[in-house]
Amino acid sequence: MDKPNGLEHDLHTKGVAFAYTAAVDIARLIGLLLLMLVLWTSTGCLECPAAGQPPAGSVIAWGYSILHYVQPTGASFVAVASGDSHALVLNQDGTVVAWGWNPFGQCDVPSGLGGVIAIAAGGDHSLALKQDGTVIEWGDTDVPSGLSGVTAIGAGGSDSLAVKQDGTVVAWDSSSECSVPSGLSGVVAVAAGQAHSLALKRDGTVVAWGNNDDDQCNVPSGLSGVIAVAAGWDHSLALKQDGTVVAWGDNWDGECDVPSGLGGVIAIAAGWDHSLALRQDGTVVAWGWDAFGQCDVPSGLSWVTGIAAGNNYSLALVAPPPLVSPPTFGGCTYLPSKMFQMEVFGRFGQNYALEVSTNLINWSSVRTFTCTNSPTILLDSASGRVQFYRIAQ
Repeated sequence: MDKPNGLEHDLHTKGVAFAYTAAVDIARLIGLLLLMLVLWTSTGCLECPAAGQPPAGSVIAWGYSILHYVQPTGASFVAVASGDSHALVLNQDGTVVAWGWNPFGQCDVPSGLGGVIAIAAGGDHSLALKQDGTVIEWGDTDVPSGLSGVTAIGAGGSDSLAVKQDGTVVAWDSSSECSVPSGLSGVVAVAAGQAHSLALKRDGTVVAWGNNDDDQCNVPSGLSGVIAVAAGWDHSLALKQDGTVVAWGDNWDGECDVPSGLGGVIAIAAGWDHSLALRQDGTVVAWGWDAFGQCDVPSGLSWVTGIAAGNNYSLALVAPPPLVSPPTFGGCTYLPSKMFQMEVFGRFGQNYALEVSTNLINWSSVRTFTCTNSPTILLDSASGRVQFYRIAQ
């Protein structure tokens, strides 16, 4: 539904001011009040990661969040998912880690859960798809008895979705709006918003159903070539084969205003009223409602391999940068200024020393440096002598 202009109130807590329009639907007002309650009773929950490259192998949170860094010892993350105020990560060993708001047990991962290949997080519940095609759920809903042969899952405000091997979709929750359209088949992926659902078909087309007050189910005419879908509170996103993004539905906060020229996208995510895109260069683009900083992507964030969007926060899964071991020279050039220019490739964030020798026996350090995402450029005086260079840790 449309959101008319209304009286704006300033909400202050812990020294942070938030602008909020009074004339919004009751559900959003209740959600905001709950967020404020958590904010009031939590410490440091608005802290964001420091600017620059985050720790390798971690999940980065920004916007309204009590999530922050999560880096269990020895974990190797391969996927991330976000609910209203909780999050999940899937480890390479098939186990799941959950954290965040937990009034309904949505963070209480079942003991011994393993063999997981996909995860999804909804309003107050969590899903895990196992290698054997079964689904495990914890929190505020229960998986239908006997559900098996599942290949993909999705979770929304209160509903859950499962794609079966035969391309059909099973949905369950406490609302009639989750009823799957009769005859729907050929589905390969699903996404669920607050009260609407999306299905991506094998032919690259999209089917939508559920609440349509803001046209979130009005799939643009002729939309094709889609490879991924995402559903927010009341807006929808589609990622096309050419790396572009299409958005439709509620656009009160600009969540459907895809940035001009955005391309090279490999993954998308939709929050309450904001949208995220992961580009093939490992960077993230965000747009839409930004009252809590959920669109303020941390400066220098890169090496991102996965994204997720919650109510008013965003998550990025950051993989360890590629290893270059041992460090190597990419090239050495003699400049007119009687200097040698060297390109050095090494592990991101690793400290090295450039050492020089005239006899390959006695070595002395020229300078120390820290490798970045790009080749490190080093200079040294030629000094008229034959010199040998090496890199030491």
